[in-house]
Amino acid sequence: MFLRRALRYRSAQALVLTGVSLLIGTCAAFAPWFARAVEQTVTTETLHTQRQTAAWQLEATPPAASGTAVTKAPEDLVQLIPADLKPLFSKPLYGQTVDLEWRLPTDDSRDLKAARMAWRDGYCGQLVLTAGRCPQGPNEV
Repeated sequence: MFLRRALRYRSAQALVLTGVSLLIGTCAAFAPWFARAVEQTVTTETLHTQRQTAAWQLEATPPAASGTAVTKAPEDLVQLIPADLKPLFSKPLYGQTVDLEWRLPTDDSRDLKAARMAWRDGYCGQLVLTAGRCPQGPNEV
């Protein structure tokens, strides 16, 4: 009874209060969607200004039990890319990776050291050498 009388005499205030409450509720409901839209726009604009490069990594690995090296040259793997997709990619960068294990003659036979040796085509062109030179042929590493 008191509420009806109060609303009848203060209808403008009740209408404004209801409108403000609806506005606050709407903002609270749509805030996550708005934040996501802003994040997506920022991400899209950031990526749009950067150079996009397409890259694939093709690998040829011999079976683990074979004990043999890969007989294919890295250049042969380019044939695996379908001809209609080749224009979408930049010039291939060739490389090979070999896992090594060794021990010194003075070390215990169980004390094997392991490393991974990698070769990438054109890598020496990106280095600034202070002494010596990049390997140019076999048995130089």
